Amino acid sequence: HRILKTDFALLCPNCHKAVHIYLREENLQYEEAKIKIRNILKR
Repeated sequence: HRILKTDFALLCPNCHKAVHIYLREENLQYEEAKIKIRNILKR
């Protein structure tokens, strides 16, 4: 995975932890978890 500035999940500790939770508990891929978190943050 190439790191881009859009990879906010690597910069924000809370988002980074959320990505790992989605990967583990919802069996999502990294990109899917990132999209899900972005959608939540847009609310």
